[in-house]
Amino acid sequence: MDQARSVGNGFFDVIAEKQTYLSLIYLMLSFPLGIFYFVFIVTGVLIGISLIPIFIGIPFLYVFMVSVKYLMKFERRIAALFLGVDIGENTCNREMGVGILVKFKDNIFDIELWKALTYLTLKFFFGILIFVLCISLVSLSLGLISAPVVYQIAVNTAYMQGGLYFNIDGVYFDSLLGFLGISATPMQEMLVLMLIGVFIGLGSLHLFNRTAYLMGGFLKVMSPAQHKE
Repeated sequence: MDQARSVGNGFFDVIAEKQTYLSLIYLMLSFPLGIFYFVFIVTGVLIGISLIPIFIGIPFLYVFMVSVKYLMKFERRIAALFLGVDIGENTCNREMGVGILVKFKDNIFDIELWKALTYLTLKFFFGILIFVLCISLVSLSLGLISAPVVYQIAVNTAYMQGGLYFNIDGVYFDSLLGFLGISATPMQEMLVLMLIGVFIGLGSLHLFNRTAYLMGGFLKVMSPAQHKE
């Protein structure tokens, strides 16, 4: 897959790679899509089961199961668009029987349906974790990178005079680097923070690429096997 090439690039090359930002978009989309899938599945199952006693539950659940398979196809299209993951379509379709009850039974025992349900449900939990990870790392790196600018604004507006002050176990330090025994001006300290932010940002981009690559691989595993004649 195209994503694999980006994963293996140099540490600094990642910022110039188009795939990096496609991967980030794909990961951020996992959050809203995961919520939608989870609500759709839970609502569909509960409504379908509750309607069984009045004889419309079976048709409803059948439509629900077909919809789940189409959502899985949509996921494959999204992965192909953003990650270059070429999963393709299942070329060995199972023959379904005639009649709603027979089709319902055939879908119930269709492994493709259960794989799709598992993947789409897990997408909700993965989406939350990925969203928190992305927001946290992006906020941290941008905050550190902008430290010199923020410091200069704070000094000019009289909100801060001098550097950072803190204490560890009762030992007072008058600068960020003071506990390392390094003498530096406040602006130099801010530049160090900026440098740390740059490396955290670059490392985060590599992590995003790797995470998207693994998500694409998991989708491929959970998709129906391809059969070529």
